Formats: sequence, structure tokens, C-alpha cells
Amino acid sequence: MEDEINDDECDNYIDDYDENEINDEIENDESKQKSNNNKLEDFEIIPNSEIIKKRDVVINNFIECSNLNYDDAELVLVNYNWNYDKLIEEWFDNMEKIKISSHIEQSEESKKKIEEFILNNNISKDTCPVCYTEIEKNNSLSLKCNHQICKECYVEYIKNKIIENPIALLQTPCPMNGCNLYITRTIFKQCITELKYKIIFAKSLIRNFLVTNKEIKTCPNPKCNLSIRVQNSIPKEIKCKCGQIFCFSCLEESHIPCDCILAQEWKNFGIKFGSEDYVWIRKAGEKEEFTWTNSFVKKCPSCSLIIEKNQGCNHMTCISCGCQFCWNCLSLWKNHKYCYGKNPNNLMFPKQIAKKKNNYIPGKSNKNKENKDKLTPYERYMKYYKKWYNHFKNLEISDKINKRLSELKNDLIENKKFLESDLDFLDETMKTIIDSSRVLKYIIIFEYFLKEDNEELEELIDNDLEILQNQVDSLLELIELNLPNIIKINDKDIFKKQFLEYKDHILTLINSTEKFKNNLVNEIENNLCQYIDYDTIKKLKQNYSIYEKTSYDKVKIIKHKNF
Repeated sequence: MEDEINDDECDNYIDDYDENEINDEIENDESKQKSNNNKLEDFEIIPNSEIIKKRDVVINNFIECSNLNYDDAELVLVNYNWNYDKLIEEWFDNMEKIKISSHIEQSEESKKKIEEFILNNNISKDTCPVCYTEIEKNNSLSLKCNHQICKECYVEYIKNKIIENPIALLQTPCPMNGCNLYITRTIFKQCITELKYKIIFAKSLIRNFLVTNKEIKTCPNPKCNLSIRVQNSIPKEIKCKCGQIFCFSCLEESHIPCDCILAQEWKNFGIKFGSEDYVWIRKAGEKEEFTWTNSFVKKCPSCSLIIEKNQGCNHMTCISCGCQFCWNCLSLWKNHKYCYGKNPNNLMFPKQIAKKKNNYIPGKSNKNKENKDKLTPYERYMKYYKKWYNHFKNLEISDKINKRLSELKNDLIENKKFLESDLDFLDETMKTIIDSSRVLKYIIIFEYFLKEDNEELEELIDNDLEILQNQVDSLLELIELNLPNIIKINDKDIFKKQFLEYKDHILTLINSTEKFKNNLVNEIENNLCQYIDYDTIKKLKQNYSIYEKTSYDKVKIIKHKNF
């Protein structure tokens, strides 16, 4: 996807390129974009050509008013974040000031800095101020400031800027020390010769134009160049053609059923509470001891062998003693029924849960709640963090599972003579696993921010989490364990029979998982958001500290965990 931008779009920004070369390298041309431009209920994916035309209209309109050339007009609009109305309102009264603030004319302060630099370094007019070598004739470039810099230095300078900050390329200063002018599109064209840099530059201009647009945003995937326009209301989740699933409002990973506030505050609390992999703890009157809070390293419940989870399924088998157990709750797998909730012997199913939710009385709490020891803020956070972290790591492991699945598919295609289209259901399985794991991760966050007196509501959510987690575990087992065993079958008739049964089973499970997940998300978003304690969140933002009300004398963070 990295080079998906069509040649017409690139031609608008880059001159003197090999058209055949771009057509060979770029797979998604304008015709493909238009044919695939499917309008959805809440948003549509739009081709870059539409954005380019709109951008050029704004630039040409300003040129007519200002009499600037194309390069300078473009830089002024970039400085105003493409707010054309505001620019026109201020242009004629503050023309010279705007030119300096837009970096198309030198300021007096900049001229003084340049004079000092030249004087201190004894730089002559024929010397490149970057590499300090003599400039050869016809081998230098300069802006209107006339700072002659050898082309090799200019090219290297621009390449580095493209890598460092591709979004703000039109805010790249002249390489001369102290110069305040910004490099123009014309100079970029003269320096960029490689196809990959041409494409990055073309994408940069489009992304910069959309940066402040409330209705159109570019996909946050750096390897994708598509843009999304919202229709009426702002959707909570966008599914781009490149596979990226993100929130339109904050452009972060999709965080349904949480809103942007909850997703961001979870990150903030994690930084404050120090939800790290390794923590030193010293209790009063005791020696300092090392506690490993990494929820992906646990002991076998039978032989105590240290085990690290490296697959997505929670059904674990110890390589030492053969004990099979659940990774979440460490109970024996043959007896395993429940992980999340508070009543392991009373696993409810969708109809029972729906019935109990209908009878739920807001604010009703457990009678024995007052007698329970209330968790400190740190302890409560770590309780939910460990559950959240399990799903977080499952999403990381999904890359390994995808790689393994690709190997299994190749085996089926090469040795069992399957068509690639016959195996699309396996990709759909992984999509369901990943989407469900992400939803599980954010439901944990949603549950953390519930008002603390809603124990019955937490129990209901825990039961829902358990059902969805069991569905995901079943799909993971079908991919990680069952499929490799079926592929090993040599008898053609037995293989065909078992594979068809396997496919029917997995498709049925995908359907039930997707249905339950969507119903769960809708239930939380439509009926349970009223129980989020936003007032407490405001207080926590001011008062929460890793040292506050903990039972420890000392908590020392020695490794930071990224979110």
C-alpha cells in the first residue's frame, strides 16, 4: 500500500518523471480508486484527484487577489492553515507582516543572524555554507534569499526532512544557518528524483491541506494515501480500504465502545500509575523484594514452571508436565468454565444476561459492599490493567498468528490444490479475532471508569466479556491447533470431509461472534454510558498519584510500558 497514489496526482506535483515507471510501481490508479469508491452510510472514501482540485482552486483564487506567484501563495496559505477567508480579511492591511510570518520574505532578525554566521565562519560567496566546499558552476540552488548551496547538500537536506516530518514539508527552512525562508515547491521538484520521495512529497501536500478540515481526514496509516469524508454525523469507527480501523475524531486506534475521553484518560492514568512490566516494592518492616507484574509470564499451576504466552489462545499446555490450564484464571482446562465474573458456577448466556439487564436497578449495590476493603486507586488500576494487558498482548501476537496462517494457506494451495479464494474464510476468521480482541480491550477500560458502586453492572459486563472471550478462544484454537492437524491428513476423502466440517464450524462461529460483539457494543454505547463517572475522572486527573494511599513505602518504576 505504500506506493498507492496514481500518476495523474503525482504529475500535478512532480515534473520530469517517467510515467511508465510510476505506472509500474503504483498499483492503485485513478480508475481503480473511482471504481472502488464505495459510499457507506456514515462516510465515503474519496479519490485524491478531488482533493488536489480543491486545493489548487484555493491557491489560484489567492493568486488572483495577491499577485503572488504559485510557490509563495501556497506557503502563505499553509501558514494560515488553509483558512482562506481569514487570510483575505487580513492580507491587505498586514501584507508585509504576513509575508514575513509566512516565511516568503526575510526578516531583519534573520538577516542579522546570517551576517553573524558568515562573519564567524569566514564563508565566501563561492563557498557552500553547509559543507564549506567551493561551489561548482551550475551546481547550486537557492531561494529568493540567494543563498547558494551545492545541489548535493540540498538534496541530502531535503531527503532527511522527508524522512523526519513528511507532513510539514512545506515548512522546511532554507539550509542556510539563520535564514527564515521556507523551501518552495519548485526547489523540492528540482531535488526529488527518486520515485519513493516523489510519492511521499505528493502525499504530504494532500495531508497538509486536510490537516484542519473537519469533514475530510486522511487515513492515519502512513502507508495509505486514501481520505475519508464524513456524511452527516461523525462516525465512531472508520474502516479504510487499507485495513486500518480508526476513530475519525482523534485518528487513534478504534476504541469503541469507549469515547475519546475514556481512551485518552486510560493512557494518562497508565503513565501516572506506572503500569509497567517490572516494579520494585518495599513494604514497611520488610526487605526490598522484586515483583514481576508482567501478565504474560506466569507459573504452571501444576509444576510451577515459568511460562511465557506466545500465542493468542488461552488454552495452555505446559511443556514440562503436560498440564492443560486457562491462562487467565489458571484453572484446569477440563474444569474451566469462567474467568471474568464473580460467580464461576453461574455462567450466564445471552438471553439470561438480557433478562437480568432488563431487571437491573441503577445504583443498587451489593449488601456486603460496605464490609469489603476498598481498593486503593493504584490497586484498582492494576486490577483492570492486568485484564486489559492480556488483550493488548493478544493483539500484538495476532501478527505472529497471521504469519503462521499465511504459511498454512500456502500449504493448502500448493499441496492440497486449493484456490486462494477458497480460503478467504480464514482471513475473515483472523479479522473477527482481531476486531473482537480490540473491543474486549476497550470494554475493560469502559468498565474501569464505571461508578464504583455498580457491582451488579460490572458483573453483567464481566459475563458478557467471558462469552466474547470464549468465542475468540474457540476461533484461535481452530486456527492454531485444529487447522494444522487437518492439513496433516493424507487420505483425500477423510481430508475433504473434515475440512468441509471445519469450514462450516468456523463460519458458524464467526457469525455468532460478530453478532454477539455488535450487540454488546450497541448495548454499552446506547444504554450503559450513563453510568460512567466523568466527575470522578476530572478529580482523578488532578489528584491521582502512584504514591497516593498505597500500602507501600516505595514504588520504583524501572521499565516503562508503552500503550
